[in-house]
Amino acid sequence: MSKKILMAASSGGHLEEILALKGLKERYETALITEKTDYKVNFWPDRVYLMPQVNRKSLKSLIQYAFCFFKTWTILRREKPDVVLSTGAMIAYPALLLGKLMRKKIIFIECMFNVDEPTLTGKLAYRFADLFIVQWEEMLKVYPKAELGGRVF
Repeated sequence: MSKKILMAASSGGHLEEILALKGLKERYETALITEKTDYKVNFWPDRVYLMPQVNRKSLKSLIQYAFCFFKTWTILRREKPDVVLSTGAMIAYPALLLGKLMRKKIIFIECMFNVDEPTLTGKLAYRFADLFIVQWEEMLKVYPKAELGGRVF
């Protein structure tokens, strides 16, 4: 039986980085959590779960984020992944944290657009990720225990 990977990424560049890892599809069963936007994800993940976009500056963001945590919990229970893999941003954090609490392997790939500054999700995930990958050698100064993986595209 092949391993199962649950990927999580916000829309935009974070999602593009996840989708650049399409070679994973040949070896693993995959599912994806991302934000509901006009961008259509209709290729390669076996299943796609859509979350509302959460604007952390909005007054209703705490309620929306609580909903995302609950929905992510149900997705993790349904999918039963072996690994949670993320390139970040806000929508991905519930999958990373809850995945860790459920004793899943956590892989985080720091965003390629950050050459020498950490992202907020990266700073949070670095504390508990089983494998933390950076795409730029300069980021090893920020994350000394990270692995240099090179750019995903």
